Amino acid sequence: MKKRLIFLLAILIGVLTPWAATAEPDFIFMLSSPWPIKPGGATGFEVGVQENDGSPASGQTVSFSVSPADGTASLTSTSATTDSNGRASTTLITTSSASGTYTVTATLDNGLSVSGTADVETSPPPPPPP
Repeated sequence: MKKRLIFLLAILIGVLTPWAATAEPDFIFMLSSPWPIKPGGATGFEVGVQENDGSPASGQTVSFSVSPADGTASLTSTSATTDSNGRASTTLITTSSASGTYTVTATLDNGLSVSGTADVETSPPPPPPP
């Protein structure tokens, strides 16, 4: 009787464990579309993470990175956890020598990722004196 009970318990654990495990999120998407910024400026990036059924995926770790990684831009946070609405954010901060387009990529632990860009607009140089 003991052997049968242990065997039955082992089968139940094996069958029920996959449904008890935390589900991986199915979608990540960029919520913000930053406006062009000036050198030395900052702009926010927010992502949303959802389950397959469309519900928010809270408690998910999102890793943020910026390219080019040339020292002219940084992020206020390179890792964030999604809130109860499935959202996580970071801010891109540029130096006074920043120019061009910067790409911020958000990646989940399961490899899903999304990218957004911010353009740094530089003013044209003043015309030469007459």
